Amino acid sequence: MTPFADIPEARRAMRRYLSVAEGVLPQPTFERLEDLADSPSPTEVIATSAELLYARRHQLDDAGRTITGQLAAFAAAWGLFGMATANRGGLIFQAMGRDLAAGEVATDAVDPAPAPQFVEQPEAAS
Repeated sequence: MTPFADIPEARRAMRRYLSVAEGVLPQPTFERLEDLADSPSPTEVIATSAELLYARRHQLDDAGRTITGQLAAFAAAWGLFGMATANRGGLIFQAMGRDLAAGEVATDAVDPAPAPQFVEQPEAAS
């Protein structure tokens, strides 16, 4: 898993991931990711997409784990949206590497907590 070199590379990877994610991610997660990708700010797309996917890491396949780690590492390297604070993006990158190796969520005590605004909320009973 290699971090992205620049913003255009990260944006292209996000567009490619969106083209396959619809059949993989649950619809609410895909729609939220698609909405995030519409932001005019490429740095917001990179950091918030990493946060959303990390918060829902149990839903990811290997492609999702890979792009999550790559986006988080890039955001940390450039200090985007708090991803460099306490090495949050670097720790997410490491967590995604462990998940890739295990083929499932492989939590570790050093994994940062998911950002609360991206954690999937249970549906309210009707």
